[in-house]
Amino acid sequence: MSVNGQRYDWESIKVTMPQGQVVDIQAISYKDSLDVEHVHGKGSRPRGYGTGNYTASGEIEIDKEEMQILLVGLSVLSGGKGYMRHKPFPIVVEYKNDDQPMQVDVLKGVKLTEFDEARKQGDKSSTVKIPFIITKGINRNGQEAISG
Repeated sequence: MSVNGQRYDWESIKVTMPQGQVVDIQAISYKDSLDVEHVHGKGSRPRGYGTGNYTASGEIEIDKEEMQILLVGLSVLSGGKGYMRHKPFPIVVEYKNDDQPMQVDVLKGVKLTEFDEARKQGDKSSTVKIPFIITKGINRNGQEAISG
């Protein structure tokens, strides 16, 4: 823990995509969840809980120019079947600076689901939002959300 030192910020993040590409992204978000609900019996209070499915997903935002680099890697992963037919791949997100220990999140089995592009008058840059699902879960600095 750093006291009065540098915290993880955008400059400390490095994202590695398919084929080992380091892609200059504008934003990344990812989340995972486990369905949990109350189990009721006699009376109005829960008697316990039950768990359901685990899911993980996310989104990157990337410059149009950087997207061209990503598309080349996806085409290779698809075996020439088109970039939307790519095989799932990991995204590695590293948080590193001089005052903190390195943290590494691995998004395992990423499958991109769409490419969302929009432009309007006055835009200063062209970005693409790319949502994805994570088929094999998130490993947060060596910790798995669920096993199996």
